[in-house]
Amino acid sequence: MDFSYTNEHKMLKETLEKFFLERYSNSLREENFESEQGYNNDIWNELCELGVLAALITERQGGFGGKGDDLTIIFQSLGYALATEPFLSAGILGLRLAAELELTETVEQCLNGEKQITLAHFEPESRYDPAYINMTATKSDAGYSLSGRKSMVYGAQHCEQLLVSARLESSTGKIALFLIDKNQDGVKCFDQKLIDGSQASEIMLEDLQVNKESLISADASDVITKIIAFANLALSAEALGAMKKIQEMTVEYMKDREQFGRPISSFQALQHRCVEMVIEIEQFDAAIIKAASTMDQPSTQEQKDKAISSAKYLAGKTGKLVAEESIQLHGGIGMTWEYPLGHYAKRITMIDHQFGDSEYHLERFVRLSA
Repeated sequence: MDFSYTNEHKMLKETLEKFFLERYSNSLREENFESEQGYNNDIWNELCELGVLAALITERQGGFGGKGDDLTIIFQSLGYALATEPFLSAGILGLRLAAELELTETVEQCLNGEKQITLAHFEPESRYDPAYINMTATKSDAGYSLSGRKSMVYGAQHCEQLLVSARLESSTGKIALFLIDKNQDGVKCFDQKLIDGSQASEIMLEDLQVNKESLISADASDVITKIIAFANLALSAEALGAMKKIQEMTVEYMKDREQFGRPISSFQALQHRCVEMVIEIEQFDAAIIKAASTMDQPSTQEQKDKAISSAKYLAGKTGKLVAEESIQLHGGIGMTWEYPLGHYAKRITMIDHQFGDSEYHLERFVRLSA
């Protein structure tokens, strides 16, 4: 099987690498971490003009990509640069979900980056289980009344509208999706900054009244499962990009750092630790390639879920190894604010806890393999 990129994918990869090399600096990254918004508007607009958002959806949906390789190339570049722009929330959980739901007008509004929407799905008690939904949607005279709480809603602070999942109070009890205005009465949004500098929100709906047109899908379980799979693939690719950058930083540091009159890269014990990191990263890379190709093939949902869980499990397991080893090999400088390594390690740690940590995905993989 040929795993090499097509010419279009090579061009996308080279464009992103050149852009981040020229435009993304450590000082810009630190400004993003400290800012209330969490990212730079100019960088976001330039990336949207380059068509990065359009590469996340298919031609039929109005873009020019949307395949597994497109996602992994984009998010691996984001991870390598430690970019904070909201491509997970606005791109996967917003634009791609809207495209899957065939919300043509919303897709057109989101494609240029001027409008953002995101998915509000997980709840405080769900523990990564996408089927655990307590938020209820009760029929009313005007349409529906929504009540409940959503946690870890990524990118909500930048959105005027949210795609909110709720369980219909009927004989079916299916999970439905509603498109709601975040700023209307009955919606409370509490924003918080996470350990890696990214942001998420808690959303509380208290007897929120919405019209019938707000109901986008009365049975959205399958599309939510698909979008969460895309999100996990994107996060895994982002973690891979961050690990490759950490590996490069560690090797360069070991060449420059001297101990007992010679570079520490000459010590065999430290060389073995670096080799172990490289082997684990390559194994993780292979798992992502398999997951991306499985998403594009006419595979069963179970096969896709297994491939995604395998990659996401390794994102946590390998990420822990790479973060710990690289910081130990750097010594105290590895966790200083001015040196980017600590920020990469925090981002990798945060990725492990998004949409299922390594323990959750290992158990899921075993269950699907039984």
